[in-house]
Amino acid sequence: MGKANTSSQKPRLHTGYGYGLSQQATLLAINIPLPTTLDINLLDSWLQQSFALTVSPPPAPAEVTDDHRSALAANLAWRILLLAAQLLREIKVPALDPGRVIRVTAPARSGGPFNITLATPFIDHLSRQVFRQTYQVATRCVLGLAGSPGPARPGHPLADDVNQTLITALSPQLPGGISTVPLLATAQNLGIPWRAVGGGIYLLGWGHRAKLVDRSSNQADSAIGAKLSNDKFLSATLIRAAGLPAPHHVLVFSEQEALDAARRLGAPLVVKPVNRDRGEGVTTQIHDEGALLQAVRAAAQLSRAVLVEQQVSGVCHRLYISHGKLLYVVKRLPKSVIGDGVHTVAQLIEQANALEHAKPPWLRLKPFPSDAMAAEALAAAGLHLDSIPTKGQYAPLRRISTVDWGGVVEDLTDTIHPDNVEIAIRAAALYGLSSAGVDLISSDISIPWHRNGAIINEVNFSPMLTNEQHVSTTYLKTLVNDIVEGDGRIPVEVFVGSTALKPAQQRQQEQAGQGIACYLTSHTTTLLPDGKERFFTTDSLFDRCSALLLDRAVESIIMVIHNDELAWQGLPVDRLSCVTYVDEQLVEWEAGLNHQADSHRQLLSDLLDSYSLDRGAS
Repeated sequence: MGKANTSSQKPRLHTGYGYGLSQQATLLAINIPLPTTLDINLLDSWLQQSFALTVSPPPAPAEVTDDHRSALAANLAWRILLLAAQLLREIKVPALDPGRVIRVTAPARSGGPFNITLATPFIDHLSRQVFRQTYQVATRCVLGLAGSPGPARPGHPLADDVNQTLITALSPQLPGGISTVPLLATAQNLGIPWRAVGGGIYLLGWGHRAKLVDRSSNQADSAIGAKLSNDKFLSATLIRAAGLPAPHHVLVFSEQEALDAARRLGAPLVVKPVNRDRGEGVTTQIHDEGALLQAVRAAAQLSRAVLVEQQVSGVCHRLYISHGKLLYVVKRLPKSVIGDGVHTVAQLIEQANALEHAKPPWLRLKPFPSDAMAAEALAAAGLHLDSIPTKGQYAPLRRISTVDWGGVVEDLTDTIHPDNVEIAIRAAALYGLSSAGVDLISSDISIPWHRNGAIINEVNFSPMLTNEQHVSTTYLKTLVNDIVEGDGRIPVEVFVGSTALKPAQQRQQEQAGQGIACYLTSHTTTLLPDGKERFFTTDSLFDRCSALLLDRAVESIIMVIHNDELAWQGLPVDRLSCVTYVDEQLVEWEAGLNHQADSHRQLLSDLLDSYSLDRGAS
């Protein structure tokens, strides 16, 4: 048997499951100086006020002395874990398990810092510096709030600093999208295992039941359909060719061509870049040449080609299609305030902005404007800043909804006409997209498209789901179940001991006789269902099993553990179907570890027991 390297000789490239966490984990050591006075209840209220953090009880007690101050240090460490996990999620890192406080070591000298060992979530293929920086920021924030005396504290200066130095600085550098973390959280709640494969792409499930996802898209989505959806001109051409209602527009490359197109189409007009989404560079309600040229120049800054389009009456509705059926539909209204029958529009704007300012910066909606554009939008709706809208009336502050300005959504899933659903499903299938956002411009979504002149404005690949969080979270479970069958798992059994290979092979043959494509792997050898060897570039049980989890031919895995590699590496899976101890002997993989054999065996046994559904012996 080849020798495996110890963790001191070779840095881990990947982390496994351990320490009781529900996702891959690693250890982190921090030092905490305990404040002279500490009011935990007051600290929790400050965390809620400054970071919208609700402190829950820890899942397991830390290993501490009976000293009261050690227990306080453990309480602070737990709050650091909670805050760090929340901040990681804000930068699109799926820290779904906050971690555990493992051990608290009292200071060697009076007044010194406590040494805390934490088990923290870790995502493969992401820089460790991202995690180090986040935990440093969380530690600084918790200790800063804990060390501040007084009955109250304005938390926003601290939150503003976190937003600037961490959220705003790191989020654009990290892969993934707004939909990534909620989708993975939903999968985990459904018992579906997941792992990062890099570039913001994740694997849901194992082996032959595994599916790749990227934000709201998955491996069933057509690459050609994704390319078509990025070009509004080609997209409309395809929609029209399929007999579906599409925009009437002209592709132009100059201002003169835009003027010629406008004369043919007639006002009102819309101007938009040909290959941008999220409402970028779009101008509506164009009625004269001056406004047209201004809109063309703005769009041309974002795209070489520009569309001059005949505007249709109505509002944009986003229909989310998943695997040939409607997931849900929302009406996308422009940035607005909602009347209460008492306050003026100006007062409603002031109240809305004050409410947002009370939140941490990264949770705030876009500001509610009261500028000239807002006045124009209000005037078009028969309102002005001094108007008092009736209760429930929308007072628009922009003409359209865009990512830059924000907007309001209204769930109309229960009122949409079946004919409108049918053309959205046809459009998604036309593009080869199992998951698509179909934008239908309609004056009334409850009326069939062929009766009120509605059009399919766009078909969007990997549509954002969580910019309408109060709506989309209701349907995320359905979306994940559409992508992954059941819990996405395959059986993973373990045989432990220096003589475990033979009974493991017998078990593999049993499964082969049942028609199950069972793969067996030890630290150095991997066997196909027919008993032939598959060769890998590594002598690591963790890496070999991880590779099999990626293989769509694998229906079952048997792991043969000969040594204590996994005691420090962690498990490659979060659930074992069965653990069988064939004997109590393990081959030591470094002679220098012989004196630690008993403790390493115990670590491995504890690890297997933590994630095993069954334990046997032979």
